[in-house]
Amino acid sequence: MAAERFLCGLGMRLVARDVRLKAGQVDLLMLDGECLVVVEVKARAGRMFGLPQEGVHWRKLRKLEQLAAMLRQQHPHLGRTERIDVVAVDLDRDGRAVRCDHIPNVTA
Repeated sequence: MAAERFLCGLGMRLVARDVRLKAGQVDLLMLDGECLVVVEVKARAGRMFGLPQEGVHWRKLRKLEQLAAMLRQQHPHLGRTERIDVVAVDLDRDGRAVRCDHIPNVTA
């Protein structure tokens, strides 16, 4: 996954992919130092529907905030703080990632 490789290249460590909880799903769970990072990955080919990151609406961010709090309760040993990041992935016509943009510490 391009977003995962991109974040690992920034020095983050993968904790889990596609984390499913009763309340929802998290694309990537990473550690950035002592910070638990809940990552929403949004990919798009072309600009017909806007930038990938524009697809992450306030409702999704609120849900991610809830999921981050749940994950911290379930796994208090993972990081001292938590935050939500978005990785926007631009795809070419063949569905290959050509660019990743990292937007850290996104809030609703």
